[in-house]
Amino acid sequence: ILFSLILVYNVFFSTKSMLKEIKDKDFRIQTFVDNSDDSIFLLNQNTEIIDVNDAGKKLFELNDTNYFGMHISELIANEFVEEQTQFIEEVKIKKIAVTEKSGVTHTGKNFFIEIKLQILDNLGFIAIIRDITEQKNAALLIEESEKKYRYLFSKTPSFVIIWDLENLKVHEVNEAVLNK
Repeated sequence: ILFSLILVYNVFFSTKSMLKEIKDKDFRIQTFVDNSDDSIFLLNQNTEIIDVNDAGKKLFELNDTNYFGMHISELIANEFVEEQTQFIEEVKIKKIAVTEKSGVTHTGKNFFIEIKLQILDNLGFIAIIRDITEQKNAALLIEESEKKYRYLFSKTPSFVIIWDLENLKVHEVNEAVLNK
């Protein structure tokens, strides 16, 4: 009987210790997710939202009740919904993928997003979504500036030659040079 009591005592306290470890680990993970600057969505196998961190709620202007059961495609601009379906199928095959889309808030505001979607074995998906509007706008400004430069470079009547100053190798000439 003494052996049985010692065994029960050890099982009880080792189980209690394991539960505390699990609880501590869960707390650390939850703290990490809650304090992330990235929007983190937990999705079921039908890609419906089952949980989202505060950053995700803020980014998409969601409250604590209006996201549960919402399909992730509801956060994507209408013109990208079909592509999103294909993207999800790709993730099912590759296990993880990244794409850029136009997101839409719960109130209808559009912005650029990057979505990293990963399948969680038999659980659903985890989506990490970042607002990339500033980067996209900067890239568009650079592209626009490049087009203006190209136009001015090619259409100016003056000779324009771009060469390497070290070896004098010509890299580019404009139309005026070619037409003379």
